Amino acid sequence: RLTSDELFVERIEAQRDAAKASTDAETISWEQYQSGLVDFISFLEAQRRADNARRELISEESSYLLNRVNLHLALRGNFDLAQISAEE
Repeated sequence: RLTSDELFVERIEAQRDAAKASTDAETISWEQYQSGLVDFISFLEAQRRADNARRELISEESSYLLNRVNLHLALRGNFDLAQISAEE
């Protein structure tokens, strides 16, 4: 299970890097479009790639959190908010 957790973290970090790089490329493409260096379609393609990378990041993070919740439940954890509030 810990190996799976490490793989999730590695994949999230890699996807975070990819999302950052594609967002930077989107920004550069917008600046190039405004300067007349590229056409609008080129900017839209960069924007699509950035959106896809951000969507993948959200998906990876969601999978990681779902995995953590399932692990918590498998270890007989619960989500009783009244009990959690009493413990604080």
